[in-house]
Amino acid sequence: IFSNSIDEVYKLAENSILEIAYSISDTDSLPGEANLFGDPGFVNPYEKNFYLLYNSPCIDSGNPTTPDDPDGTRADIGALFYDQQNIINIPENEPVLVFPNPASNIITVELKKSDTILKLEAFNILGKKVMSFDNINSNHKSIRCNGLTNGLYVFIVKTTNGVSYKRKFVIL
Repeated sequence: IFSNSIDEVYKLAENSILEIAYSISDTDSLPGEANLFGDPGFVNPYEKNFYLLYNSPCIDSGNPTTPDDPDGTRADIGALFYDQQNIINIPENEPVLVFPNPASNIITVELKKSDTILKLEAFNILGKKVMSFDNINSNHKSIRCNGLTNGLYVFIVKTTNGVSYKRKFVIL
């Protein structure tokens, strides 16, 4: 992954050959087989979190002749694979999105409808409340999760119109 590169890729020695394949760049079009141009979709590169977001073009775009990722899917582009086995998928018609999921430090809860979030609570797998936010009055909330240990959690989202939703999320 060539992200925010400032130098062009070039040959190091006169007799050398450099081939780039199954890679991505967000600054230059790379010559070679199956290279992509675009945002690689890192979770948070500014905080050195180079895991891939669920919609990254790098997912399942690596060289198909290399071994599969540990989750059994085609290799991803980059050093850190996107674990598709441990994702908690939310169907497209669901009114609440939680992303990225899994997450490591910041997770966003967003209502797809025009309603707003009034209260947001997070519970661990044992049912203990680990976070609570009141009077949000917005259709989305980004939450810093650095204090949470790795594991499965549940958000309870209460809206201003009195509806409640539950969504699972994973912290890695």
